[in-house]
Amino acid sequence: MKKFVPALVLLAFILQGCNNKPEDDKMLLRVSYDKGFTQNLAYTIGIKTPAGDYVNERIVLSLKMVSAKERDGHKYYTFKGQISELFFDINMAGQKHFYDSTQKDAKNQSEVVAREVTPIIKAPVSFVMSDRGIITDAEGFEVLGNFTSPSDILKFQVPLPEEEVPVGYMWKDSLDYTKTTYKVMSAKGGKVTIGMSSINTMRAMKANSNIEGDYILKQSNGQLIKADLAGKRSKEGVITVTFDPQYKRKAAGNSK
Repeated sequence: MKKFVPALVLLAFILQGCNNKPEDDKMLLRVSYDKGFTQNLAYTIGIKTPAGDYVNERIVLSLKMVSAKERDGHKYYTFKGQISELFFDINMAGQKHFYDSTQKDAKNQSEVVAREVTPIIKAPVSFVMSDRGIITDAEGFEVLGNFTSPSDILKFQVPLPEEEVPVGYMWKDSLDYTKTTYKVMSAKGGKVTIGMSSINTMRAMKANSNIEGDYILKQSNGQLIKADLAGKRSKEGVITVTFDPQYKRKAAGNSK
């Protein structure tokens, strides 16, 4: 039996190694873009109230990365573009409005909404994103203030941790009255799934919201593949949010 001992010892060593995560399992999550990178980013939000009222909106940004600079050991990417599409389907307090900027000749378009959004279409926007996914110097988004929070549409990228992290790692981010917790849920097939849970206490409105969901990023460059979020707002009801950076314009008559 002695001749089998080395093999058993080796097997035990291998099994022990399987149960302990090596340093190689840690990832340095960073965002990177090639110059000239373009995308159509669709931000979709849906709200349904307890009374049965609803709001469905889609805002599409056509973006291009125009420059990259390095500072303090990090890269900073400047994006410029425009608001290229707007879609609204609203039924609130007995008021119904429908508008789709891709169907300008449709007879069911709301003239009220059209007057509000016509100046917005093709309005320029810009921002700077660091290689940690942190967005600053945003300009042009204030024109969307009557339809959505300009800061919400800029939450399409996760603010990534500074250090290398393993699956299961959690970190927090705070902005104004919003506190968000992130967690690396999985890393496989070249994709990293990051779960998020956000609480926003809007003191002035005496309201709060709870949103949670998943961001899926490319592991190689940190770019967003898709984000699906959902939750509740105390004064509005159920809310769903998606970010789709690979949005393609729908065919006429199929805008939803």
